[in-house]
Amino acid sequence: SDLGPNVGYEAIGLVDSSLPTVGVFAKATAKDTPKSATEQSGTGIRSESETEAEASEVHVSPSFSPTPQVPKQGEDYGKGVIFYLRDKVVVGIVLWNIFNRMPVARKV
Repeated sequence: SDLGPNVGYEAIGLVDSSLPTVGVFAKATAKDTPKSATEQSGTGIRSESETEAEASEVHVSPSFSPTPQVPKQGEDYGKGVIFYLRDKVVVGIVLWNIFNRMPVARKV
C-alpha cells in the first residue's frame, strides 16, 4: 500500500501490535519511494512490477556492514523490514519502502 508518492509498505502474515518485533532499517535513497518503483518498472501500478525474477535478484551493497550500527543524530533511516515473532518464530513481515521483494518475504 502506498501512503503517498514517498512512502509505501507491504505486509504478509500475522502483523499484530501485541507481538514482539525486530526491525532492521537502512538509509533510504531517492529510489526508495513508490513513485520511483513504478517509474523504474515502466508500469502504472506498483503491484504489477513485482515478479519472481526481480525478487530473486537481491543485491547487497559493497558497503554493507554485518555489525549493527547505532544511528547518528539527524540520520534518516527511511526503509526497512519489521519481523513479527511468536515463540521466536517469524510469523509476519512488514516491508517499509522496500519494493519488488514480496516473493522473498513469502519464502520466509
